Amino acid sequence: MKNLQNSDQQICGWLTPHGKFYSCKPCGHRNLAEDIIEKYNINSRGNINADYILEKEGYIRITEDNVYSMETSMYNIDDESFFRKVTQKQLEFLLSYYYDFNKEQREAVDQIVKLTGL
Repeated sequence: MKNLQNSDQQICGWLTPHGKFYSCKPCGHRNLAEDIIEKYNINSRGNINADYILEKEGYIRITEDNVYSMETSMYNIDDESFFRKVTQKQLEFLLSYYYDFNKEQREAVDQIVKLTGL
């Protein structure tokens, strides 16, 4: 397995629904999200929050202290029509790198696994 840690020795970035991981520095998610949206021409539907746009598209945001998916984020409360299940490829990624994550990230992955019924 490849090393996913950024130069700060943390795993942070975006995980696509297809299981591809894009790394960034802590607090670099918004800029990376904007780059991904532009590169892959993702329709923002007029929304200016790049993090929200990617999460609506099924991406998982991995921060230095959490792992956010539409199944575990606050957006489910606001707009259930954009609820997204974690994909099998995302689950495989999260579980294969489980012990590389820090304690807080592992707890978030545990919650995602619990919600998926595995």
